[in-house]
Amino acid sequence: MRRCCVLLLCLAVFGFAQDDSALLDSLKADAYKGQPAVFAYDRTEVEVEASGLSHVVHKVLIKTLDAEGCKRFSHLRFDYDPASSLVEIRKVAVWHEGKETVLDPGLLKDLPQPQYMIYWGARMKTLDLPLLEPGDGIYYETTMKGFQIAYLHAGGNDEKYTPPMRGHFYDTVIFGADLPVKEKTYTLKLPRDKPVNSEIYHGEVGVKTAFDDTHAIHTWWKTDLPAWEEEPRMVEWSDAATKLVLATVKDWPEKSRWFYQVNEKQFEYNEEMTELVREVTRHCADDDCRADALLHWTANNIRYSGISMGKGEGYTLHTGVMDFHDRCGVCKDIAGMLVTLLRAAGFTVYPAMTMAGARVEEVPADQFNHCVVAWKKPDGTFRMLDPTWCPFSMETWSSAEQNQNYVIGSPEGEELMEIPTFPPEDNLISIRLDGALSADGTLKGTIIAQGRGYSDAGLRWAFANGFKADWEPSLRRWMTAVSPEARVVDWAITDPFDLTKPLVLTLKFEAPRYAWVTPDCLAFTPGALKFLLDSRRWAEFPAAVKSEDRKYPVWLRCNRDIRIEETYTLPEGFTPGDLPIGQEIKENAGSYFFAARTVPAGRKTPALVSFSHRFIIERRTVEVDEYPGFRKAARAFLDFDKTLIAVTKGGK
Repeated sequence: MRRCCVLLLCLAVFGFAQDDSALLDSLKADAYKGQPAVFAYDRTEVEVEASGLSHVVHKVLIKTLDAEGCKRFSHLRFDYDPASSLVEIRKVAVWHEGKETVLDPGLLKDLPQPQYMIYWGARMKTLDLPLLEPGDGIYYETTMKGFQIAYLHAGGNDEKYTPPMRGHFYDTVIFGADLPVKEKTYTLKLPRDKPVNSEIYHGEVGVKTAFDDTHAIHTWWKTDLPAWEEEPRMVEWSDAATKLVLATVKDWPEKSRWFYQVNEKQFEYNEEMTELVREVTRHCADDDCRADALLHWTANNIRYSGISMGKGEGYTLHTGVMDFHDRCGVCKDIAGMLVTLLRAAGFTVYPAMTMAGARVEEVPADQFNHCVVAWKKPDGTFRMLDPTWCPFSMETWSSAEQNQNYVIGSPEGEELMEIPTFPPEDNLISIRLDGALSADGTLKGTIIAQGRGYSDAGLRWAFANGFKADWEPSLRRWMTAVSPEARVVDWAITDPFDLTKPLVLTLKFEAPRYAWVTPDCLAFTPGALKFLLDSRRWAEFPAAVKSEDRKYPVWLRCNRDIRIEETYTLPEGFTPGDLPIGQEIKENAGSYFFAARTVPAGRKTPALVSFSHRFIIERRTVEVDEYPGFRKAARAFLDFDKTLIAVTKGGK
């Protein structure tokens, strides 16, 4: 009883115990202009047993503000995984004009979740609500026993829902949503002998701790949160919104040892797999070559398609024999296949947990969405390998995974580590355009494009992952970015399946009416930059630099070194006018260098103009304080796309 009094006092002080009807009435649409709805409150209460088994009560009250909000909440959906959690919908009610109507729980439908590429049997409970009107409220209360991520299926009553890292609990709580939130509260009740590590990131929250005879009750809350405002190419919300990370695990080495122990038995191999290792590595003279060969075999032969192995699905990697037989799996199983093959080749190698696309904080909570491979070399250092991200790629660790945190599962226990930043030139983009203008405005020329690292993979995947019959139509469409009337005269690529050398694309083209024509002048816009910007895998950064200011960091695929050289031979008798002046912009996160030159006509050679660009993206994440400088360099590069070059006849 003492515990309840302390908590109720805490909630009352901060206004959290207000009557739902009065709370809904106090939320006026004028205070939330442009928003379809508002969360009056979002309250989570978690009670953890000594075994780590958690019981979660989630209570949410929403007020609709306009027709869009009514449409958005016309139905409710509650996801769960029957292999690891038990979810019950305790109450759903609709408030209309101050009156509460409780809905019949028999109207709930229990259905398979829509699934794509991962088929583990996840389910959802759905409920259609009666026709809503602006100003109506929706209340729902759910309970959950267990956890959403399917770790291990231990079997037997509540044991099924007890996390595999027995005795421990961890969670990540995001404060905020794409709608305004009046109040967000998270309460955690733990046995008093189970200390918790916790940290708050990207803001401040209220904190309260109370005790009864056997438990510690921790409460975190935040009020009056505005709706998230999405920015193009921003970091994940877990790296931008106010966040609570908590765990009862002591440190990362403890987590590392657990991950090693639950998966160590999965990497047995048979004679057929040993024979494959010999065949794949027979041309290799050293360990690096053998590791690369086995990684590429795994990347290109184990397709990404997650089928459930039943008992043990989740963080347990599939056995190597199962992966070899099924030739499919999710990242953890593709990584497990490589671990198995490398062990068959005599390597000391372990699986590792990482987070693709977001940061892992120092608190040892489960903050992972991806599995990779760590090869421990004789000198004790690790070389990281990722077969999931490297199908038809020369890379063995994708440049799109730099600055990524990871924890290796080893018997000794490893700390949280981070992949270093790669040099931008490791992801070179090179485009060369050589063209000749005719007096009628036609441009005939050749484009040669190639990349390095992730940029090479981006170009290669356009061919390796598609049908050969689609290659030429795709290239014709790509050339229309240079000129709507451009046509491909001829084209060639090096073998996209040969990973021993970069892919080189050569396009010969002809573009009628490329230049504007007057009796004494030709005017045209250089086309190589247009060719770059039409590639979604090479040019994601323009979307990030449209606005002058940003609230959140920019997140790009990877850093880049983009180099463009273009030369235009002029018709006989034409000479260039004034060209854009050179530029040199050096900033912390990005730099741009530009030069233009002319070569006058000789007795046997026509005049020409040429332009040289180099845009360097120093790192994949651009912090807010670096953004103005980065944008300055990027805009200088991109704005050349609007530059008009004039050449005149007879020097007029």
